[in-house]
Amino acid sequence: MSKKICIFTVTGPYRFPIDMLRYDCCYPQQQIDTAAIEKSLLRERPGPFKVTLASQIIYNPTKDRWASFGWTVTDVTMI
Repeated sequence: MSKKICIFTVTGPYRFPIDMLRYDCCYPQQQIDTAAIEKSLLRERPGPFKVTLASQIIYNPTKDRWASFGWTVTDVTMI
């Protein structure tokens, strides 16, 4: 049985909530997403910051928890 991967995008104006990587068992999909996370942490310029994440979870990301940090989840796809 092959594992499903959940790909989703988060967008936010503030520092990226690093703990959400652990909470939703996810990771940046590409290097550009890692760079976007790093830029959000530097806070040299305001967002919005857009990051695409991937996870081998079988449920959707926790949208309400992301929202509590000021980030919005969009484009959820299971592949």
